[in-house]
Amino acid sequence: MMKWIGLGLTIVLLVALVVVGQAMYPYYRLYTLKDAAAMGHLKKPKEAFFIPTGATLDQVARSLSQRGWLLSQEDFVFFAKAKNYRGHRIVPGKYIVKRNWSYNQLVNHLRA
Repeated sequence: MMKWIGLGLTIVLLVALVVVGQAMYPYYRLYTLKDAAAMGHLKKPKEAFFIPTGATLDQVARSLSQRGWLLSQEDFVFFAKAKNYRGHRIVPGKYIVKRNWSYNQLVNHLRA
């Protein structure tokens, strides 16, 4: 009887651990991406980038990625959504981006 109680308790604890792990993963991912390098392959230390009127987050990410500047388009979109960079927060204009920026620096610059 005690053997079954111990097994049941172990199963409940394992399920709880899985649920908590799944709930915490997005926060872990944000924490690790915050300071991770976002910009790669810029030919110069600084490059000009233009966001057209009415651009969406996916269009901004695609444009940066097509230039070969983003190390991960998926990570950029995930981080930008977490920082609420979408819709009216995407301001058209010319931006200067730097080679060694993190996702946090890039999104903050584009939001300014």
